[in-house]
Amino acid sequence: MAIQLWGAYTPDVSDLKGNNTRVIQNVIPRGDGYGPVSDITAYTDALPAACRGAFRGVHSTSGTVYIFAGTETALYLMDNADQSWKEVSKSAASVMSLGALTSIGNLTGGGGLAASFDGTTNQAIANCSSLAATTFGYVGKTMAVPTAIVSATVHGSNDQGYISGSNPSTTIDLYGKQGTAPANSTDGTVIGTLSFTDTADESAARTITSTSAVLWDHVWVRVSTAGSVTLNVAELKLTSTVDYALPSNGVWQFAQYNDYVVAVQGGNAPQVFTLGTSVFFADLGGSPPTATHVTVVNEFLLLSGLVSNRGRVQWSARSSITGWTAGTDESDFQDLPDGGDVSAIAGGEHSAILLQDYAMRRMTYQPGNPVIFSFDRISEDIGILARYSVVKAGQRIFFISNSGFQQSVDGTVPVPIGKERVDDTFINEWDNDNVQLTFGFADPRGTRVYWAYKTLGGASGLFDKILCYDWVLDRWTPIIITGEFVTSLPQVGQTLEGLDSLGFTLDTLPVSLDSFPAAFGKEIAIFNSSHVLGFLRGPALEATLETPEQGEPQKQSFISGCRPISDATPIYGQVSSRQTPAATRVWNTEAVVDSAGLIPARVDTRYYRVRNRIPAATSWSYSAGVDCQVVETGNR
Repeated sequence: MAIQLWGAYTPDVSDLKGNNTRVIQNVIPRGDGYGPVSDITAYTDALPAACRGAFRGVHSTSGTVYIFAGTETALYLMDNADQSWKEVSKSAASVMSLGALTSIGNLTGGGGLAASFDGTTNQAIANCSSLAATTFGYVGKTMAVPTAIVSATVHGSNDQGYISGSNPSTTIDLYGKQGTAPANSTDGTVIGTLSFTDTADESAARTITSTSAVLWDHVWVRVSTAGSVTLNVAELKLTSTVDYALPSNGVWQFAQYNDYVVAVQGGNAPQVFTLGTSVFFADLGGSPPTATHVTVVNEFLLLSGLVSNRGRVQWSARSSITGWTAGTDESDFQDLPDGGDVSAIAGGEHSAILLQDYAMRRMTYQPGNPVIFSFDRISEDIGILARYSVVKAGQRIFFISNSGFQQSVDGTVPVPIGKERVDDTFINEWDNDNVQLTFGFADPRGTRVYWAYKTLGGASGLFDKILCYDWVLDRWTPIIITGEFVTSLPQVGQTLEGLDSLGFTLDTLPVSLDSFPAAFGKEIAIFNSSHVLGFLRGPALEATLETPEQGEPQKQSFISGCRPISDATPIYGQVSSRQTPAATRVWNTEAVVDSAGLIPARVDTRYYRVRNRIPAATSWSYSAGVDCQVVETGNR
């Protein structure tokens, strides 16, 4: 009998008679070998387009969790109640063009519904949209595509205002509806309201701000008052959200400063959303530079990858993210003399690590010192290769450098972790023309970090492979899974009724309800090719594990079978054979483990290895290796 453990995953080097193996797939390292990787379970509705960034914000007092996601043109906020997405992009600078859209409403007198969209805000009753002998009237549009409305601006007639013949108390409600057109003026959701006393001249604008970021199919305003009157609307203007201009190789990057969430991507000014207050993002005040990376150090907001100067870092005033005047309240900038672009930044309590093309620096806050931040070079020549590959896990920083995978602890000189193991394999299959699909992220529940990336043969717009590294076990594994974006996020807003959406019942829930808040915290989250956010909570992916190759030039071995050292069932197995290390490997016919725990085989060869395949959806926890029945059959 010969027990052969799977060994460490090192595809860069030969595994002949070693303690390493070149073939491991869809497993994660464990102290007793390897464990399963779960498939994606859908959690949210689909975004309208491919995800290009996501973030979790937490309100400082209520503890409410906010999940944001960005696409090429918009920012979205997940509805915690039903996991749908609401657009929260900033308000557009100009009003929507509504003339060609289908009108809805009952203000068909005077100039008819079209009068509210003719561009004339100052006009008499005869030319307005109006209705006589009524207590309410409404007018609006069916959108060309579902649209988030930021505000509505309404104008009354220039001779009688909204109400002819009197000046009563008046209310304008802004409505939105999804699906079919409204059957009446209240067949929808109120998303904004304004009450005022009408005057004889109401051609001046009255604006209703939307309190909802839902994408609406139909939008209208309803004007109402007491008594039977004539209602008039001269013009209705709607403001929607802006389309952002995310660079083709860009990704949304986020940071939270108190209750402010700041988002950057290099194509637009930094955006800010106030948790608990904002409905939509807005340009960050103080004229900060357009940047591709953002982080927080101490009481400062730091921006790097500046479009105007890629070798500069700039920070806000202390305790004010809208203070960007250099030399005022400790706000300033630093141009780095060498090392190339500042391509990534990892923040900390008192310092940040700057990763440049060819250098790594530490910037440290110096309270009371006029220099504000000091800058120290950590390493020369070692820089970052993939700008979104930085992973911060506690005091550890991991990244893909120009010389392979690196780890730095407490800001020390980085050390290689992939050399002679995965560096060569990665660089040979990595699609470096799609750096925006290379993401580093940490498992918040363990000691593992991951890098997702697109291979040269992968589908356009998707990463198709993930490398996992456990820094405690010092082991790597590859995972074959596709997606648009991956990060760490929590599941939020779950109820007993919502368990169905996760694929769980009370009987199959993996934790007790008593431990639900802790167990359902932050975890690995993937946006799949359908733009849907999901978590790795599904059935296990199909796993493949192979032993190192065994054998010697002067010996022949006969393998009659192998017993998997695993709690998985079923397991399928194969044995390979070849007479020289240069010959093509031949595999025998795959067989399943029998009732005695043996996978039978009849292989006579000099060099062999054993493969186990654990089918998808198998329930298992570990696989350590195989115990093979091997006898020597001859020498030469």
